[in-house]
Amino acid sequence: MEKTEILWAYMKATPELELAGAEYDNILMQAGKFDKLDQNYLQLNQNRDVDGISHRYCCTIYASCGVISDVLGHDQQAYEKLINATIKRAIEKWQLNLTWGAYTINSVVTAMEVNNELFEKKVKYIQTQTSKSLFWTLLNRNYTFVTTYISSKGYVNDAKDGVLDGTDFSWKTWGHCIRWSNKENLKKTSDKPTEITVLDNYLVNGEYKRYKIPRTNVAHHVQPYGSYYPTIYTYIKS
Repeated sequence: MEKTEILWAYMKATPELELAGAEYDNILMQAGKFDKLDQNYLQLNQNRDVDGISHRYCCTIYASCGVISDVLGHDQQAYEKLINATIKRAIEKWQLNLTWGAYTINSVVTAMEVNNELFEKKVKYIQTQTSKSLFWTLLNRNYTFVTTYISSKGYVNDAKDGVLDGTDFSWKTWGHCIRWSNKENLKKTSDKPTEITVLDNYLVNGEYKRYKIPRTNVAHHVQPYGSYYPTIYTYIKS
């Protein structure tokens, strides 16, 4: 058996634990009392090699570590440390294929485990969906979300001007993982931002890639008809 075949034989997605019932209601009630996080969102470039390891297909790890850093207030050095350690751990656990990537849920869980070993401040992950009140409640408080979609040339070209106006993109061919964030200064705790700010893991013309998605288009972007998977992830302090 080829090495790649062996790798795929061992790569399994961690079972997802979606909040439901009383547990969901409890987290939603807690979230309504959370303080707002600052909007100092860090970004790093995945298009590079570190210690001889290619990071080019590590988008799920960059996004997961980015959300943890947003929630805990990690600085750039801690964010970088968390990424590097999570990539090495994911390789050890047969979760990461350096020529393809990793399942989002595996990276979400492994990043949490590594952070909780490396740093005094701990987190636990939460799974929800863009249609849920929990998503909008936490987004209002500047929590970011690990979000995965199937990209295409049409999607990339549309976002070049800084706004993803369209919602219907054909020939979706490759997966990518980024963070959804709020950059607006919302006055009320019940307010929803007018747009989502996407935090990507690439440098474009010397600046980290960001673009906006109008809130009114969010539902249209979600599968089965849109590009985005409905399941998203964030973290809360534990």
